[in-house]
Amino acid sequence: PLGFMDLFSNLMSQKVLIKNHFSQGNWAELDNIEDFNNFTFGNKSKTLKNLRDQLINGKVLPQKSFTVKDWNSSSSKIIDKVKYFFRQEKLIVRSSSMSEDSIHSSMAGKFESILNVDRSESRQIEKAVNKVIRSYGKSVNSDDIIFIQPQLANVSMSGVAFTCDINTGAPYICVNYTENSQTDLVTSGIKA
Repeated sequence: PLGFMDLFSNLMSQKVLIKNHFSQGNWAELDNIEDFNNFTFGNKSKTLKNLRDQLINGKVLPQKSFTVKDWNSSSSKIIDKVKYFFRQEKLIVRSSSMSEDSIHSSMAGKFESILNVDRSESRQIEKAVNKVIRSYGKSVNSDDIIFIQPQLANVSMSGVAFTCDINTGAPYICVNYTENSQTDLVTSGIKA
């Protein structure tokens, strides 16, 4: 079986355009299996930020992110920034806990994401953020992140891609999806 470096070399030989990404000191040398196992993308918010300019056939929506500590010290300023930054009427307030999406578990559906938050209503934004923070429970960390994105409208299909089979760990690309307008159906952690 081909390893990661074999795949990378093959892509280079086919002259596939590979972009560099400044990772601000978060990098890993990937020349053996131990290095690869230690490589992480970061939390959900950071992963989406990193992917935003890297995708060719996809799109990651813009976001405003902040820590629990930031929220506790300046929630009014954060709300003002959110209202100014986004033009879409409906927003989604999402979790990005330090314990979420780790190498050991995904924690899918464990923490709250609040849909249909009205951008113009400060109180709705405040309530949604506080609900996400409460969902972190007693183990809330001041560095846990909350991020806000525009909510997609007119969705016909949504899902999640995995780099391994979620039941066996076998190295297959698997996609769980639904042909439905409920964008949180697959990611909620609820078994169908």
